[in-house]
Amino acid sequence: GIYIWVDQALEVDSRVEFEITIPAPAIAAEQDVVLHCIGRVVRADSQSSEKSGVACVIDEYDFVRPGSR
Repeated sequence: GIYIWVDQALEVDSRVEFEITIPAPAIAAEQDVVLHCIGRVVRADSQSSEKSGVACVIDEYDFVRPGSR
């Protein structure tokens, strides 16, 4: 899963779509690895009037090939 800060409130069970970039040095690769993820909110924390923290589970992911964006 992942915990992220968002600019708008999201409700539990909301579907989310996001990308994660894993830096090449972190995995001893030649280039960064990008994952396109689809998940859902499993916890929503209201921290301030500007940002909310949400915990998400990743239900699906695909590798983004370089140049395919």
